[in-house]
Amino acid sequence: MQIMDKSIAVVIPVYNGERFIDRCLTSMIEQKELTEIIVVDDGSTDESIAMINAFANKDKRITLQQHKDNSNIGRSASRNLGIKSASSEWITFCDVDDYYLPNRFEQFRAINLDNIDGTHEPVLSEYKNQTLDSSLQEITATTKSFDQPLELQDFLISNREECISIISLIIRKSKIEEVGYFDEGLKIGEDTDLIWRLASISKLQSIPTNPPKVIRGVHDHNTYQDQKEVDQARKIFYNKWMTEMEKYELSDSAKSRITESYHHYNKHKLSKLKLKLGKLLRDV
Repeated sequence: MQIMDKSIAVVIPVYNGERFIDRCLTSMIEQKELTEIIVVDDGSTDESIAMINAFANKDKRITLQQHKDNSNIGRSASRNLGIKSASSEWITFCDVDDYYLPNRFEQFRAINLDNIDGTHEPVLSEYKNQTLDSSLQEITATTKSFDQPLELQDFLISNREECISIISLIIRKSKIEEVGYFDEGLKIGEDTDLIWRLASISKLQSIPTNPPKVIRGVHDHNTYQDQKEVDQARKIFYNKWMTEMEKYELSDSAKSRITESYHHYNKHKLSKLKLKLGKLLRDV
């Protein structure tokens, strides 16, 4: 597939997102720099598909992608399908419950892109809790840029409070292809996993957008609300990175974080084994 020079595609995975589609896609249509708005339905059973098609009839940049047999196979697989179908040089992301403010790409267009592989910027999180009358807001970002990709990777892994949000990232499609797309075996942390791998080979420039123009919606139905599921998913994530880290020249600090997290999320399994062993000994 021929890549269009300096064009931008946004990939939006959707699963039963009818409550958010209008706000999300309206905000995408307002971004004149977007050449492709790729919406990937992940087996929705609500009115999502009808709403997406209605938007596609208004704006030809919007295309709807679906998995074989309209199956539900996860966010990573949906994003990968969107990336592979894109013909743009640059890829960015937005989940259906997130949105952009006007002129999100203004600063991106203003910088020299010749010697960088991607950009990232602050994200404003809107916390929507049905038990509260107002919204709490939080800004997430790392403002650091590094001359060498491996330095950025090490920094992100070593510093727990520093991150690059997947919805703030604008990255060359060729770099995603080089590292091998999202890991479809990860239910949580698949975005961090991809960013850590990208940071090992990509020069990413921080864009200090103030105020942020990328808005993340946090609500009662986010995946991260189920702590038991989150802990299990993080265990799978760090089990992977205990092996993955051997591929990179990481500092002792970065290796220590991965190792400590690996042991933390595997302690529950160890505790269960101890309880079972204790019961067996008591029964003897």
